[in-house]
Amino acid sequence: MDWQNEYHDRLTTADSAVKAVKSGDRVAIPVYSNPSLIAGALANRLNELKGVTIMIGAAASDLPWYKPEAVSAFMIEPWYTSPYLPKPIRQMINEHRSDHRVCPSALLSKAFDEGRPDAPSLDVVLLDVSPPDHNGFVSLGAGVWDKKELVKYAKVSIAEVNKSFIRTGGDNFIHLSEIDHFVELPGSEEFRPPFPEVELSNTVKRIAAFVAPLIRDGDTVEVGAGSTSEAIVTAGIFAGRNDMGWHTERIPRGGVALVQQGIFNGANKTLHKGKAVATAVAFSREERDFVHQNPHFELYGVAYVNHLRTIAAHDNMVAINNALRVDLTGQVVADSFGPQMFTGTGGLPEYAIASVYAKNGRSIIVLPSVTSDGKISRIVPLIEEGSFITSPRQFTDYVVTEYGVARLFGKTQRRRAEELIAIAHPDFRAELEKAAKRTFWR
Repeated sequence: MDWQNEYHDRLTTADSAVKAVKSGDRVAIPVYSNPSLIAGALANRLNELKGVTIMIGAAASDLPWYKPEAVSAFMIEPWYTSPYLPKPIRQMINEHRSDHRVCPSALLSKAFDEGRPDAPSLDVVLLDVSPPDHNGFVSLGAGVWDKKELVKYAKVSIAEVNKSFIRTGGDNFIHLSEIDHFVELPGSEEFRPPFPEVELSNTVKRIAAFVAPLIRDGDTVEVGAGSTSEAIVTAGIFAGRNDMGWHTERIPRGGVALVQQGIFNGANKTLHKGKAVATAVAFSREERDFVHQNPHFELYGVAYVNHLRTIAAHDNMVAINNALRVDLTGQVVADSFGPQMFTGTGGLPEYAIASVYAKNGRSIIVLPSVTSDGKISRIVPLIEEGSFITSPRQFTDYVVTEYGVARLFGKTQRRRAEELIAIAHPDFRAELEKAAKRTFWR
């Protein structure tokens, strides 16, 4: 059991471990990691360090490095403006104290590829893991993402050990010999990100009623994060379906229950038949024991799960994703308001594009027709200048609001505009028709 001695030799305190970080270093915290103890120890060094870049996937703990006085010590580069901690991150970006990192989800670690002549260095990675098993392997818990790649590329890896981390099948482990320092988290309570409550509003229920007929028995499904896309899962879009399969960036809230109910058994999947495949999984405390060591669940790195080739290889692939706005050309914006970041692209571009390449594949974009106050249409004539297009118009397939379904794929610009106006809120249709005629008709 030599690994036990090796593990104990690498055990240290959070304060001691983060001394590995020097001024000017580049530090990464992967998506779906919340090593709050060691990250907090590093953030508390704001008076000692200068010019440390923190590349963070999706922030989940409010730390001193988000405050204005930390700007000389830490440059924060989020990839996803986290729903778990939105206010500090968005404020930091909007005040230009931060810089949003732009990268496809499946290529998050490619910048550090040792074969690239322009590859920047990665000095330290901070992540969280389970205790070692009887063979010295640690689990990456409920989310794999790019953790293994970042450990490979980093000069120093520091892992926070969380006794409550689950284990799954797939590629969800790493040998302790690849980690330089371990810091054990006191207690056994796993941090659960404060996911917003799923709201089953009348609007959500109406959208779900329009999406349900687009789903077929035996489909393989991706559901992106979002207040509408995840809510319609809970609203029952898969009720009465059979032999469904998961291949998704994150198995959404409500997705584990569908596996428990036998609706999602993966029986017809093209790849990983019989398995629920993702790079992360959302579960309630009650569902945790069902997922833990259940061979039906396989978690892999985001470079595999979200790769265009992997997604498109699935027959009957259905991608369901959330949008903030869709314009009359079919352009989808899901992560910004003008140049101000709201969330991040996530895997929406990959799934929206690859699903329409899949045999019998479909991409479904869902959104309420208006903002929550009813004053602004989410179907707009053209995306405003400065906004970032999350998914280009030529790959937009279905768009669904509470007023119906627009099928855009392969249609002319005028037909697209007509389809989208028909599912816009009635209060805005006349205005949209005038804009469409000015833009697309002589």
